[in-house]
Amino acid sequence: ERTMESVVRQTYLNIEYVVIDGLSTDKTIKKAELIRSNNPQFNIKIFSKKDSGISHAMNRGIEKSSGQLVCHLHAGDCFIHENVLLNVMRSYSEFHWEWGVGNSIVIDQNGNKLFKYKPGLNKDVLKRKNCIPHQSTFIDRKLFEDFGVFKVDYKQAMDYELWLRFAFLGNKNFHVLDFDITYFLDGGTSSNIKSLIKT
Repeated sequence: ERTMESVVRQTYLNIEYVVIDGLSTDKTIKKAELIRSNNPQFNIKIFSKKDSGISHAMNRGIEKSSGQLVCHLHAGDCFIHENVLLNVMRSYSEFHWEWGVGNSIVIDQNGNKLFKYKPGLNKDVLKRKNCIPHQSTFIDRKLFEDFGVFKVDYKQAMDYELWLRFAFLGNKNFHVLDFDITYFLDGGTSSNIKSLIKT
């Protein structure tokens, strides 16, 4: 609910919001449908079907969407303020990047800030560690078409593997968006590797 509310508060309205649910039993769909009905100005699509893991769910989101830029927010992740997407689109229009990455602030369940996860400045850093927070990453659809999507047999680091494909197979540089984009909720499947990404 908190994640969805951060999206429908955005001042940039040209959003296609695709909600992917893996047949949850925690009233997610009921809450999502209520938020959709209360925010008719947004194009919100809801899909509930069993999936085979995080990669499969993220790929389904790509498949069900049609927008030019794709961003994945997981449950509990939130845009930091109401002008985030407006700022992203201004940067996209000005610099014509294909892959833009901003900062995520990692928070605990009580909303306390733990540390800031910042994108590395170049591909040399990316070689050494996953320096890209996918909650704050915006990808031009053409990159998925040219270099593929998340590998479903990866239980972790599926995003890192995709970044490496973009950077080294596709020779694509990521554009650093020098502003905070998301609050990233601590405690997910990647939490045991967070020490590798602290800055």
